[in-house]
Amino acid sequence: MVSAQDKQGLKSPGTRAPIARLILAGLVLTGIPILSVLTHLRSAPDDHVLIVPATITPAVLGPRLTLGINTVDINALAGDDRFKVGDVAYVHTAVDGTELLYPFAISQARAGGQDGTVSFRGIVTRVDDNQVSLDYQFEDLASRSPNARDGDDVKAEISVNARSVARLKAIIIDGTRTPYDLMEKPVLFGRTINGAKSAPAM
Repeated sequence: MVSAQDKQGLKSPGTRAPIARLILAGLVLTGIPILSVLTHLRSAPDDHVLIVPATITPAVLGPRLTLGINTVDINALAGDDRFKVGDVAYVHTAVDGTELLYPFAISQARAGGQDGTVSFRGIVTRVDDNQVSLDYQFEDLASRSPNARDGDDVKAEISVNARSVARLKAIIIDGTRTPYDLMEKPVLFGRTINGAKSAPAM
């Protein structure tokens, strides 16, 4: 049986304070990740949106997009020429509005933007002589598009932010636009160098 003194202790401010702090801490800890997710689910006003031709190709985890910049010839590009599998690389491309024209440089350092250019951050997945293959971490479609079939030529609508992170906004198949989330995937592995002020000259 609880005594009157014990009942008063349960109602005292000293007892309620730790509970209030625990509730507040829980709200903060759950609110931060939710806010972070909501931030990444929308394009920032300064993101550059590109519409890029792509082909749907089969992979272990399901269909994925293959773009012209997934494999680059480093001998034909300015910038760095030594890469290992797992390196983070930045492919710098010339663009005209929403059209990606061509890659002109590759570097291990993130570079400042220039008018008429967009840089993509990727992970090196293969090095074969002068051919470097990269994964930009938005290409996996998995089961998100029931209309995606291996071998289809599609258009990928891509949003690239100021950190050179590309995210898939939508794919366009036969004129039909299928929107996707804009979740930014963190780089889970790789070696990167920051600090370059500008990309190699075009």
